[in-house]
Amino acid sequence: MIPASQTPVNESHYDGLMSSMRHARNRLLFFILFLSYIFLAILGTTDKMLFMQTPINMPLINIELPLVEFYIVMPLFLLVLYFHVLYTFHSYRIFLLETKVNHPAILKILPIGLYEGTLLKRDHFHRYVRFIMRLCLYVLPVLVLTAFWFRFADYQSSVISGWHISTIYIAVLLGFNFRGLLLEETVT
Repeated sequence: MIPASQTPVNESHYDGLMSSMRHARNRLLFFILFLSYIFLAILGTTDKMLFMQTPINMPLINIELPLVEFYIVMPLFLLVLYFHVLYTFHSYRIFLLETKVNHPAILKILPIGLYEGTLLKRDHFHRYVRFIMRLCLYVLPVLVLTAFWFRFADYQSSVISGWHISTIYIAVLLGFNFRGLLLEETVT
């Protein structure tokens, strides 16, 4: 709901923008936490586990998963989640920049979060925030997928290593395709 003391604006557009803001923020936070969690699981894999093919014990929840299947399926799941997060931010960015052009009064009452500030403000703080968000959106997923590849390379499976290299390549292409998420530009 729009604060009662503010100027009248299109309430449905405001509510849609607030909903989009919450969804984008929550998805990014979940994605970063999930990447960190999976990275901990990768770090917990020992050479002995690879050699003996013992199940991997997921940290904190103590669930055992088959080792080889974990290293095959989890990169695919991360790629799907990565695409979902990037597409969510892409859609939200278009919505936010269209609002800037068509409904500028809404931006006066919109609570500016970190992502909104990276698009709408040009100060030093938001320049640092933009850098951190670039690391989270573009570098961190590729690093986790590379960790899958390096950790499982000791297993000596050319098919699975090829799969890991393919997922790294796809993640880089996804990041390159959605590279404009943190740039302010006009909506076309």
